[in-house]
Amino acid sequence: MNARIAFVVIALVTLVVVALVAIGGVLTLGIAGTGVASKLADSQEKQAALQVTKVEQALEIYTLRHNALPSDVDALVDDGALKRSDTVDPWGHPFVIQGTKHEAKVVCAGPDGRLGTADDIGGRAAR
Repeated sequence: MNARIAFVVIALVTLVVVALVAIGGVLTLGIAGTGVASKLADSQEKQAALQVTKVEQALEIYTLRHNALPSDVDALVDDGALKRSDTVDPWGHPFVIQGTKHEAKVVCAGPDGRLGTADDIGGRAAR
């Protein structure tokens, strides 16, 4: 009988320890996950800035070839200055060429996907 009680106590203690370890693991992952999400967002923003530079270079090539600014990013693809895969940002939104006939810049709408908000990523103007 005492052996049976001892076995039940050991089993309960083991169960409690395993539960505490599992809860601690979940809490640790939650805390670490926050840092991972932040690093992912930073990485996406840096990637978008690099992509803006690439689209700007294609814009300059197009402008030199045609002595005019393109109407949109698709014109850069049609001209062969840019690959279709390079026309969207890390969040899946298309890059936009903004400006006038004489000056334009490439803009990424950022994580929220809306142009004209604080998270937009824009480049320098091309002439």
